[in-house]
Amino acid sequence: MRRIKTNSLGARVISGFLSLLIIVSACPVTAFADDDVDNTSVETTTVIVDENGVHVDGEDDNGYTIVNDDEEIVDDQTNPSEDVEPTEETDAEQSTEPEETEETVEPVYEYSVTLPSDKTLSEGDTLDIEATVVAKVTENDETKDVDYTFEFSGESIDIETKSATSTAITFDKAGEYTIVGKLIVDDEEVASDEMTVKVNPIVVFDHYFTDIDESLVETSRLLVKTSDSSVFAKNTNVVSNFDDVYVIECASVEEARYVYSYYVDKVDSISDFSKVMSIATDENDEDVADLGNLNDLQTVTLVFPFLSFHAIV
Repeated sequence: MRRIKTNSLGARVISGFLSLLIIVSACPVTAFADDDVDNTSVETTTVIVDENGVHVDGEDDNGYTIVNDDEEIVDDQTNPSEDVEPTEETDAEQSTEPEETEETVEPVYEYSVTLPSDKTLSEGDTLDIEATVVAKVTENDETKDVDYTFEFSGESIDIETKSATSTAITFDKAGEYTIVGKLIVDDEEVASDEMTVKVNPIVVFDHYFTDIDESLVETSRLLVKTSDSSVFAKNTNVVSNFDDVYVIECASVEEARYVYSYYVDKVDSISDFSKVMSIATDENDEDVADLGNLNDLQTVTLVFPFLSFHAIV
């Protein structure tokens, strides 16, 4: 190979031009390589949202315009490959709370019926009965009355209705009667109560009702012990009593014997005042006296062969 040496200026210019050409022709190749590298990187978008997760118009720190598209941001897409740890606040936001429903309060009804206590009457007596009725409803803390009807009923008796809850009943025959009061709402019985009425016959003490020993009755006063005061007929003259002990005053000894024969099998015990008895006082418990001449009523302790009790005679 043969080397030619030249020192001309033209050769140097050509050499410099060729060098520059080589450098310039290499620039596009480098730019394309840079573009390939940049295309593999992950683009990061900055989004401005309010506290409700909605886009907000404005500019970020780099001067880019952020447009509000009224869409709620659900997930952060900055790093989609990374798992986001759930937080208590996130769970609370994502949890669906049940809608509150207004609780339905059922109305409360109050029904009751109260009749008077049991009564003892005689034939021909009329009894006025007044029922106490409660018919109310409470709803939404408001209480008001309920419309109702009321009925009295009883077997073998004539009921005269005086008002919605009262009546008058006349008892013509001796016996025991049950009176029922019914509270009715919307054609349905909702409450009731009952009472018993005992009707004694009118007794005329002008004859013996059972055979007795007349010697057992020698005074016009009788001493009766019974736990059922309703046993006494209407025209029995009860002049005093103490607890279960009663004193009956008769017009004569003969009438007392008739009264005795009527009650002898209806009471616990019965006796006249002819027997000797002891009078117990605070001063002397051993005093003995005949009570046949006592006219004034006084408290004494009576001791009979069959009973011992206090009485007012």
